[in-house]
Amino acid sequence: MKTIRIMMFVAAAAMLFAACGKDNVEDLADNTLIYDGTTYRLDQSQMEINYFHPGLTLVTAMSVEQQDGNAAITVDHFHIRGDEWNKTRDLANLNDGESYELNFIGAVLTCSAFVQKEGGRTDCGGQLNGTDYEGTPIVTEGTLRVEGNNDGTPITVLLDCKLINGKELKMKLVTLQYPL
Repeated sequence: MKTIRIMMFVAAAAMLFAACGKDNVEDLADNTLIYDGTTYRLDQSQMEINYFHPGLTLVTAMSVEQQDGNAAITVDHFHIRGDEWNKTRDLANLNDGESYELNFIGAVLTCSAFVQKEGGRTDCGGQLNGTDYEGTPIVTEGTLRVEGNNDGTPITVLLDCKLINGKELKMKLVTLQYPL
């Protein structure tokens, strides 16, 4: 009996140890962005949501943390297209007809990444901290999920990815109810 208890303790300790150091993006606090191991808080009161039409919504959010009088990092016009709601996409292996665009600006991270897969062809590229990438994806692995609807109700964006520079980027952005 004592051996079984010890084995159960060792197994539980191993699971706890494995869970430490790995932030599950769903478990992040609302409006949290982690880049290269540093946590930033997104200012929900300063978020801007633009509902252009059922096929396009843009969300902009700035960090509470400042650098030289500006937000240390800004989610710049995050694009949500009509077919992206309530789906999880594998950013390294998009299905035909899928795309994404990520834009971050600030002293901490300047990144513009896009990928579009259409008709078996993949167009991708962007810029990361001053380096241009043409025909090379900036995001090397990860997932993106947008939860909600294009109707003014809260939107949740879950991003968990690794960039071409080897740094991890995780984000849980949650908007307020927003009048259309």
